Amino acid sequence: MEGVHERDWDEPPTGIRYTFTGEMTADLTGVESGDIPDGLPHAFERLLASASLKFASHDNARRILVLDFIGDLRHPSLFVEKLFQAVAVPGNVDEIWMSTHALVTELHYGWIHQCLWPKLDRPDSDLCGETVVPLA
Repeated sequence: MEGVHERDWDEPPTGIRYTFTGEMTADLTGVESGDIPDGLPHAFERLLASASLKFASHDNARRILVLDFIGDLRHPSLFVEKLFQAVAVPGNVDEIWMSTHALVTELHYGWIHQCLWPKLDRPDSDLCGETVVPLA
């Protein structure tokens, strides 16, 4: 049956699994070397403008934008400094963080958090109790 594939060891046993089989529309080969993919600064500025509009009526609050990078952009530490040099962060955005649920060790999932702006910090993680391989 076409389209049926075995699940990888780190995938949940149930649920919808989508496998991309088309052609890539963007060249992401430079991401691993720290290059910014074409179109990313423009798309990111659109997201920043949207957050700025949302934050406009919250002058007395700490305004934090939290992002979850996915796919080939999953690990933004390779290119994030160049990305922030290429965009203008609105004045009413106080902080930008990355937060994602991923493997923290070879066997345990957890939450990975990293401040990206105004100062790039080291990632920090918390195990959430989920394991890829059930412990005996």
